[in-house]
Amino acid sequence: GNRDYAVHEANELLTFTQDITIYTNGKELIVSGKYRDDIQKFKIDRRPVSKLEGGETLERICFADGTCEKIDGLFVAVESASSVDFARKLGIVVEGNSVVTDEKQQTNIKGIFAAGDCTSALKQISVAVGQGAVAGKAMAEYVKSLK
Repeated sequence: GNRDYAVHEANELLTFTQDITIYTNGKELIVSGKYRDDIQKFKIDRRPVSKLEGGETLERICFADGTCEKIDGLFVAVESASSVDFARKLGIVVEGNSVVTDEKQQTNIKGIFAAGDCTSALKQISVAVGQGAVAGKAMAEYVKSLK
């Protein structure tokens, strides 16, 4: 990413590693005053990204200039966060601004469940509580099935 949200997300990752690069994909890094001091904590790479490479896991990020670098992970942090951004990062199916779930609140990824505002157009506490109860029961059944 190339804006405040990218720096915010990079700050969150500092708990796990100090080796963080913000790739702007050829764009200028534009941050508000709140994040200007924070960008000093990170490497900034403005080269346009051409492709990502790897086998079962991500291994390299390659650039338009033909060079590649080894990476252990990549978080896309474009624009701002929404209630389903984390789901998208995990590869969970999203339609519009809602996570897609089945009748037991399970997503397309086995063992991952969702409930509440991120799954329904009806943003009401009663709906979220009901979905949470369904998801909780389904999660317990799922964990028991693993034994």
